[in-house]
Amino acid sequence: MIEFQQKPNLYKAMKSETDNWKKDAKAIKKLNPLSDVMVIVMGRDKKHIIQKGIEEGFPETELMLLESTWEQLIQEQALLSKNSKLIFAKNSSHSIHLDRPELIVKVVKEITNILS
Repeated sequence: MIEFQQKPNLYKAMKSETDNWKKDAKAIKKLNPLSDVMVIVMGRDKKHIIQKGIEEGFPETELMLLESTWEQLIQEQALLSKNSKLIFAKNSSHSIHLDRPELIVKVVKEITNILS
């Protein structure tokens, strides 16, 4: 993890993302609401991420603030449609597909059943 954090491209990407947050947020708000389109929103496990971050030496207060904000954003995504489902994947990081592949398979099967 430390080697990854020392790569300049990581910080270039992070700067690019933060520089464009406001512009991206405005563009998203202009989009039409999804009304009743089926939306499944999956979020990482807040407690798991905070614990992992503490183990890696990150300040707990910063982790809590970041994860609380991230959780709020995930919850807001679920409000974009009247036909949405919000799932927080226990014991997972941002890479839910790697940490909890069985959950991804379960959700895909649910979608397939609904659509068939």
